[in-house]
Amino acid sequence: MKLQILGAFFVTLLMVNCGKKKSEVAVEASFDVDAQLAYCVEQTSKALKLVPAEGNIPRNIAPDSKEWRYVDYKDWTSGFWPGELWYLYEFNNEKEWEVSADKFTEYLRPLSVTPALDHDLGFQVYNSFGNGYRLTKNPDYKDVILKTADTLATLFNPNVGTILSWPRDVPNMEWPQHNTIMDNMINLELLFWASKNGG
Repeated sequence: MKLQILGAFFVTLLMVNCGKKKSEVAVEASFDVDAQLAYCVEQTSKALKLVPAEGNIPRNIAPDSKEWRYVDYKDWTSGFWPGELWYLYEFNNEKEWEVSADKFTEYLRPLSVTPALDHDLGFQVYNSFGNGYRLTKNPDYKDVILKTADTLATLFNPNVGTILSWPRDVPNMEWPQHNTIMDNMINLELLFWASKNGG
């Protein structure tokens, strides 16, 4: 559990420390994990109050800005925010974090029932619904994970032995026939989990 929370901690550090110098972040990271996670709870609580409307998912704050950039469920980073909320729920076990995590996780539900636009489904859905299922055992979350794994599996090309990264035109990436990038490796976790859990 501590390793998973530590992973969330580092994602959160990246998100909330965008404007800080590397030396400042390194000094802060040397403190104990519980104190850092408490800081993440505080910062994430502030961020939650700023989300302007339904369907907006916080993505990042640019180094030269103080404003959040928001994305919808189709963005490749859309699962990171709900995943972070699930990790914070795991850290402090407070109902408000479960409610917030569920709310932002639900925004990603359409990914399980629409044709795959790219390979990012693994970390979009496994970070959100995957962590939700791990912590709550909600069978509905499991169903979404398995459906998404089925969708992701449609990108597998047996002739090449890999998952197609983009089954659509991507500007400046006009590769012939089949394209696979290193990021696909992170999406395999969803497929391995599904194969062991009824998919």
